[in-house]
Amino acid sequence: MHVTEPNYLTRFFYALFMSAFIFKASPSWGFSISRTQSYIETANKKELWNDPQWIKLGHYEKGWFFYSSPFTDGFFLSEEGSSSPKKELLKTIELLFSENADAQTSNDPNKHLQCLYLARTKWLSKVLEVDREDLMACEAMAKWKKNLNVKSVALIFAAADMGNTSSSYGHTFLKIINPENAQNKDLINYGINYAANADASEGFFYAIKGLFGMYSGQFTMLPYHQKIREYINLEGRDIWEYHLNFSPDEVSFLVDHLIEMQAARAPYFFFKDNCSYQILRTLETVRPQLNLADDFKYFVIPIDTVKKLTELNNEPELEIVSFSKYIKSLTTDYLQSYRNLDILQKKALIQAVNNQNIAPDYELNPIERAQVFETAMKFYSIKAFRTEKNYEEEKYRLYLERVKLGQITLQAPIENTQPPEKSHDSSALYFGFGEQNRLHFSSLRFRSAFHDLEQTDFGTVAFSHNEMASFEVRYTQPEENSNEKAQNSVKNFKLHRFTFLNLVNLNPVTILDSNLSWKVNAALRDEWKPDFEVGFGYSYDFPWYKRTRIGAFISEKTMSEYNSSGDFRYLNGIGPNLLMVTRLT
Repeated sequence: MHVTEPNYLTRFFYALFMSAFIFKASPSWGFSISRTQSYIETANKKELWNDPQWIKLGHYEKGWFFYSSPFTDGFFLSEEGSSSPKKELLKTIELLFSENADAQTSNDPNKHLQCLYLARTKWLSKVLEVDREDLMACEAMAKWKKNLNVKSVALIFAAADMGNTSSSYGHTFLKIINPENAQNKDLINYGINYAANADASEGFFYAIKGLFGMYSGQFTMLPYHQKIREYINLEGRDIWEYHLNFSPDEVSFLVDHLIEMQAARAPYFFFKDNCSYQILRTLETVRPQLNLADDFKYFVIPIDTVKKLTELNNEPELEIVSFSKYIKSLTTDYLQSYRNLDILQKKALIQAVNNQNIAPDYELNPIERAQVFETAMKFYSIKAFRTEKNYEEEKYRLYLERVKLGQITLQAPIENTQPPEKSHDSSALYFGFGEQNRLHFSSLRFRSAFHDLEQTDFGTVAFSHNEMASFEVRYTQPEENSNEKAQNSVKNFKLHRFTFLNLVNLNPVTILDSNLSWKVNAALRDEWKPDFEVGFGYSYDFPWYKRTRIGAFISEKTMSEYNSSGDFRYLNGIGPNLLMVTRLT
């Protein structure tokens, strides 16, 4: 999930249509009232408004009694189009195949609604067998699509960023690919993003507005290199590309649909109608039989959408992902190199960064020195993007020191980077038992989303905890000498805890980087008492077992309780807190 600011797609198309005047107008077209009426009759006879392709093109969702679409602004041609696929279809036929539509502003064919609703026109011309005289050339759009030369598309998954509320669950968007931009020119492709028009600096109100759909979401078109710079270089988020096996015609149809979505707006809900959900709905317009988003009723998490796509590869007739590609962030690359340095090398790293050399008295062999210099260069690459300063001179001096060591080939750090589709499920169910206040209890806990410290880190921030909307129910066994009878044992069931939000980010400190670790926990416990905790501190990696990280926090905790007199009171406390997480394998 993500937010965006300028709508580059809208600006681009505005410039495009303003420039349409330079094109020579096609010969006058000849719409026929009788033919338009025959198209409407055919649509009524076939009941085309029930066709899965039409339902997908309108982003309609089936309710208990009727259809509805979240895009109520800037998309539908009928006033009731967002709630009536039938009325929208008939109105679309009337306007697309008419020269007297209200939307017409001139006799320029490039401004006809057919040139704005390319996907609808293409589909209707096929199912209604539309006469050629009723189809516009749309020369301006045809020229733009030819120059864009999109032949394939990929779903992009950017790993979570715990430092950004809107991206704490990761983000998905599309990349449209021109084959002429292969290899070194790949970054000049374009990304299609669906995001909220929001400002994350609003803090608490930003989260509240996002939960209740108070922001509008829209599609935007951005240069792919801009997204790469944002994720890979600035935010340190790894990226996975999932290339889809759409044919060139299917890709063309997808681009046509995105064009007609350029002015569409819909309420943006962080948990449901978000980036991942609308991207899946968009892909369904190309292959309606996929029904990619139907399984997501309440929560749509980006990592789950990746799993949905890759799971389809188990069914040959539905297979959609042709291959995937992993792109490592600068931060991941630096931390992997840093973790492979021993204590002496890490001390030498400080000198290498500060002075661009290592004193001769460091007892390091050439391979160990080369590892230090390369790690220092990676650190400066990150620092350059974070500070927007030029450190090429420092990197060049480090490079010269590295060259003096001769031809040394360093083996890449052994890191088993697993793709996000191999991660655990976002929801979980826990059973437990224990003793509290001398009473034995059994517990059942359900976590809606998304990740625990105890679970593997595939596709998530390493050593992080990201939990929302979970609850725990307990059954407390009565004491043996209690007068409580079995028939009253139902009283021993109670809601022990409801967690609104529980976030832990163990951001590791390195010799060169003093990253801040933090945690936030907001919940209601026994008898709906508020329970809130916030803490800040530092975390450190230790070479124990596979990986071990220890976080030291100063935490402030607010609780409440009823005293012996039955009075309600708040309890506040502050103090140290230690958290250790070990990966045994």
